[in-house]
Amino acid sequence: METEDFYPHQTFKDGVVSAGLVILVFILAVAIGAPLEAVADPATTSYTPVPEWFFLPLDELLLLVPQQLIPLVLVLPTGGVLLLLALPFIDRDPERNPFERPAVMVPGAFAVLFVVILTLLGSGRLFNL
Repeated sequence: METEDFYPHQTFKDGVVSAGLVILVFILAVAIGAPLEAVADPATTSYTPVPEWFFLPLDELLLLVPQQLIPLVLVLPTGGVLLLLALPFIDRDPERNPFERPAVMVPGAFAVLFVVILTLLGSGRLFNL
């Protein structure tokens, strides 16, 4: 099996594909355009702002939690992300099978389930369900 150097061969291939994707996104943005809403009317109060899809779980969490606990709601997601970033340094188990690592998989499954449930609850407001 013949091998070739990563640089410049693979780097060039990655650059060509990356440039192609950037050009494709640019062409799609020009051809299709962004979906715009109606022009803003500052006199109306009927508009209900809704967060983007990636903020739906956090927005739903803010709606469900009592006002006294809102600072906790702001700290917990940040702590969760920091914990995920630190997890490879905390759990040094050489076992690679996820089913053999319940100490990591069970909390991770609960976190994913929690975010999915909050997203589904928040999406009801998006689609008026």
